[in-house]
Amino acid sequence: MRYNKKYLIYLALLALILTGCTITREQVRYRDEFFRPVVVIPQRSQPTHSADVSQLTYQIEQATKAALVLRDSLASLQNFTGDLLASTYSLIEKVSDLESKEFLTNTKHKELEQNIAQLQYENKQLVQQLNEIRARLFTDNQQPIVSPAFYKAKVLSNLHYEYNEGLILFKQKRYDEAYDNFSSLIEKGIEDDLSDNCEYWKGECSFAKKEYSSAIVSFQKVLEIKSSNKIIDAYYMLGKSYEQVGDFVKARWAFEELSLLYPKNHHARAVKVKLRAIYKLIPESQNKIMFNRPST
Repeated sequence: MRYNKKYLIYLALLALILTGCTITREQVRYRDEFFRPVVVIPQRSQPTHSADVSQLTYQIEQATKAALVLRDSLASLQNFTGDLLASTYSLIEKVSDLESKEFLTNTKHKELEQNIAQLQYENKQLVQQLNEIRARLFTDNQQPIVSPAFYKAKVLSNLHYEYNEGLILFKQKRYDEAYDNFSSLIEKGIEDDLSDNCEYWKGECSFAKKEYSSAIVSFQKVLEIKSSNKIIDAYYMLGKSYEQVGDFVKARWAFEELSLLYPKNHHARAVKVKLRAIYKLIPESQNKIMFNRPST
């Protein structure tokens, strides 16, 4: 038993020795593992709710001011556009009047040349008839015999002179006197070649006096004379007269008839300008309406 006890003690000691040999050495730890540097995390400044509201209020105020400025600018632009449109219509009217005056001057010049030539021819006839009368008076010792043609030529000569006087009165802007003069010539039975001219100049006098209804009647009478040399001018002035009384549908009709029947007339450019302006005033639904010639 003693040996067994000793033997057991030796075995226990041996076991302890062997166990100590198998224990591994503790791993060396460095200083940095125990003392790591402290990293400071930056704090983000978060805007408060009151700051957001103030910023939003400021932006709304700026947007409101910009909207007011834009509204004022739009109103100014609309006013400017209206003034520009009115100036455009006024300029169109002035251009048309200038063209009418220019044409009127050329027409008067041609008419005066024709009248002068006619008067010279009639003067030669009168001198010849006068010489014949004198010859009969002194050769046959009889009462002078005057032919009806002599009186007719004399009457026509006087009427032509009165017609020229009427044109001069119109040029001098004595419209009442000129109107009475042309009316008197029609009543006296001036020849057909000038009766339509007298009617046309009556319309011009009425238009100049702003008596547009009377002017419309005169210009329509000219249009009824198919052989008249004033049809082109009558159509143009009829359109202008309707335009002045505010009847743009009939004014458009007159200008369209003039362009259709006489596409190369001397008012063509002014007529195109007026039609473009009228098409903007007349509703689209009325643009295709066709009219017969207005009755007197």
